[in-house]
Amino acid sequence: MKQISLVMGFLLLAWCAQSQEEQVRIESSTETMDTAQFSGLVNTYNNIIRAKEEKLSLFKVDLLGPFGFLISNWEEKDNSQNELINLAYEQKIKPNWSWIVAAAFLTDRSDFRELREEGGVRYYYNMRRRMLKGKSANNFSGNYIGSGFVYGHRFHNNDNQLAWRIMYGIQRRTGRRGIFDFEIGFEQAFIAYTSRADRFDLAANIKWGLAF
Repeated sequence: MKQISLVMGFLLLAWCAQSQEEQVRIESSTETMDTAQFSGLVNTYNNIIRAKEEKLSLFKVDLLGPFGFLISNWEEKDNSQNELINLAYEQKIKPNWSWIVAAAFLTDRSDFRELREEGGVRYYYNMRRRMLKGKSANNFSGNYIGSGFVYGHRFHNNDNQLAWRIMYGIQRRTGRRGIFDFEIGFEQAFIAYTSRADRFDLAANIKWGLAF
């Protein structure tokens, strides 16, 4: 009986060890699958934003403004303004620095209302680190801090404005020709429109369009 008990105990220990080994194998296989799935999602995202494609200059055409113009009310009493034309050109100076110029025409249903021109620089603060880690190429998909001057002219009353902005932004390429750019920050007007109540104000822009 004692020998049978020893044999039974040995078989029980062997069964427990086998179960634990199988559990470890299952957990290891699950972790491998999760890692592979996560890596696949990262690669898909990088392909969408073209993170591994080097791009040193970019010409951008915003489509949100024209879309807003098309869907706005066509009645004469509607005086809402939209950026009917918004063009920008951005050029890399260094992997984490670029300069940018932009121009926009704001209009309502009856006439061009305002011209805006912008010039400044952008600092992509994590671009170099991502490049060193092999996560990105030298391009325009990244987070940035931007600063520059904005000139505005309103045609209907011959009014002018000159302001300085500092902005935090997120820019991403989307597919082969798409681009998304959102920025928010503060604006200080040195020369303000006559209808403007405060020379210091919040500023925000969102653009989604084409990139070449």
